[in-house]
Amino acid sequence: MLVSYSGCEDECDKTEMPTISKEFSLFVQVKYQDGVLFDGKIDFEIFKMYCNGKQTGYFSGSGSLNQSGYFIWGTPTYNFSNEDDYVQFKFTAYHTPFYPAVEQTEIVGGKFNYAQAETASNEYDEINKTYYITIPTNSDGTK
Repeated sequence: MLVSYSGCEDECDKTEMPTISKEFSLFVQVKYQDGVLFDGKIDFEIFKMYCNGKQTGYFSGSGSLNQSGYFIWGTPTYNFSNEDDYVQFKFTAYHTPFYPAVEQTEIVGGKFNYAQAETASNEYDEINKTYYITIPTNSDGTK
């Protein structure tokens, strides 16, 4: 039997790293332009992308700000085993200004790759980050 070897290596093999596990606690505070806390709907999405483009661990949720003025949704944990793996997330706030009276969105989000996840975590392997959205109208819907 003849066995051939092409010498090709999976691209992800080249960027493999020791596995680290990180818990993500991501928060958003949403205020109107005049400083009043937002009282509308907020969506949250988070998922992991592997080096090879495979998506996993998709979570989403909706809600509103808590009494402290923050939207908090779960604390998923993701493993990173490749420097090209990353976790992507976004918060979306839905609002309707006075004019035009059409629902609009304000979005904040980001990515954490292996190196960022490693340096952004605390001693408990948690990533705690707070993001901010300012609705570009006043709380009464005017500019």
